[in-house]
This record gives sequence, C-alpha cells and structure tokens, in this order.
Amino acid sequence: MISIIIPCKDRENDLKQCISSIYVAKSVFCNLYDEEVEVIVANDHSKDDFNSKIFHFNSDINVYDVQGYGPGSARNEAFNIARGKYVFFTDSDCVVDKKWLINGYSAICDSEYIVQGNPTLYQKKNWLGEQEELLYRTMFSRYIVNFDDAQMTDSRNLILNKKISEKFGDKIFADTQDKATAESRVFAKRAMLHNFKIKYSEHVKIYHKDPKTLLEACKQKYRHGCGRILLWDKKQDFTFLENRYFTIPIETGIDCSYVFLTHACFLLGFFSSFKCTDYAYYNYFLDWIKAMRQKYAYNKVEEEELDRVFCVVLG
Repeated sequence: MISIIIPCKDRENDLKQCISSIYVAKSVFCNLYDEEVEVIVANDHSKDDFNSKIFHFNSDINVYDVQGYGPGSARNEAFNIARGKYVFFTDSDCVVDKKWLINGYSAICDSEYIVQGNPTLYQKKNWLGEQEELLYRTMFSRYIVNFDDAQMTDSRNLILNKKISEKFGDKIFADTQDKATAESRVFAKRAMLHNFKIKYSEHVKIYHKDPKTLLEACKQKYRHGCGRILLWDKKQDFTFLENRYFTIPIETGIDCSYVFLTHACFLLGFFSSFKCTDYAYYNYFLDWIKAMRQKYAYNKVEEEELDRVFCVVLG
C-alpha cells in the first residue's frame, strides 16, 4: 500500500482539483501496479462543514481531523496513521501530474528513505506563475548535487519511507507555528544530520497554484523568510545575500521587479526577527534593501511601493 497525505485548511475548491488530479494519477498507477492507494486529507481546523463537503465529493477519502495546529502538525499526525509503506505528500492547492505516483513509486523503491520530487513547476495560467516558476527553478537548482541528490526538501512534493519514523520518532516535521514556516527546510537539515540521502527526481511532478497577485506572492515569501531564523546564522553576509537573491536570478532574465519585491519580502521575514532584539541590525537591513532597490529596480519599483508592500506583509 501507498499513502497520500494532503494537509488542508478550508480551500475546498482547490482541494477538489487536487483530489481529481490524484485520482487520475491513481488510475494510471493501478493499471501497472497491484498496490492499494489510500488518500488522507489532514483537516487543519477547517470550517464545520468541511468534512461533509469532501466526503460528498469523494467518499473514498479518509478525512482526519488534526489535533494540533499548522501544516507541520497536520503532516505528522496523518503520517502516523498512514498505513502505506511509502507516503506521498502534496498540498491542497497543487495538482499532480498523471505519472506522479508511477514515477514517485519507482524513485522511492530505488531509494532508502526520502525522495524529493520536482517542486519548481507552476500551473502558469498567469504571468506571476511564469515568473515564480523561473525564480524557484533558479533558486532550487543550487540545492541539486550530481543531478540526483538534493540538499533541501519541499513537502509539497515529497515521498518518505514509513520506516523513517524509526529515526525521527512521531514528529517528522516541525510542528510549532513559527517552525512550520520552514518545516520542509528543517526536515532536510535533520535528515542530513542523520546522514540520510535525499534523492531528487525531476520526473516526479506536481504543479503549484499561481499567485493571484504580486502582493500574495510577497506575503508567501515573507512567511517563508520568517522560518529562516531556524536555519541561518544571525549575522548574514550581505554580499552573499545580494548575489543569491538579486544578482543571480535577475541575470537569468527573470523580471527584476518581481525578483526584487518578492525576495525583499523574503529577507524582511528573516530580519524582522531582530526588530525587537537588535534594532540596529534590523535598521541596517532596511537601509541595505533600499540600496538594492537603487541598484536593481530603480526604474521598476518606487521606494513608496516598497514601503507599502513591507507595511502590508508585516501586518
């Protein structure tokens, strides 16, 4: 048996599209393999009628009500009840490729414990999805070694051998609210500390939902940046940050205004952690990011627009 876990909080319409794509992949998979497939939706405190709506949409799905809060808890609790030897993870706003299960099953059978599928693809129904795919592909490529080894994970397209719990216990993913913003990266760090190889397979494909607006993309990047406090040293090399988050992606041809605003918000997420404890350091970052705007996006992003976006993502 294999298990598929989808953490979800509301978003019934996105989830229905996700489930529909999974059942196409399941049909293709079951034509080749005599394996049972279970689908678990980990309900992270959705509205009261959520379970009945999903059951009405597809009665074969196991909807599990999460006791904790956040995507980390949802994945952990669902993983612990999963019956499959191998467990596939995706998100409710993703759609999976029709060969997702076939290619994923082949990859995990050839691996020990962990397979990272291709996390860089978007549905590309709008310009923002096109830019985000180009950006994520550029950023993620830095974590691929020798074509098939990964040094990071993205739980929106991840496959685990259930036996990994023998090493990790019943908390595979970070499950506190602050850590959940970087749960995938924290998991990868723990896996490498345990000397697990993370196998990468570009043929295991899912497609993320496109951001609806640039501000939505900035908010998501900010949340991801907040999680970096668990992974990065406090004192960052600003030359490295400039090269990685501005110079390289802009030189690949990605729209400079998209790169600048989204990555400025990502870095704001990290540096905002020091707003109360080291204001001088936080203020230095604000001055530095304005210098980056002058250098990379002077004709594209007004300083007032940057201030407005920062104000919105900070809440």
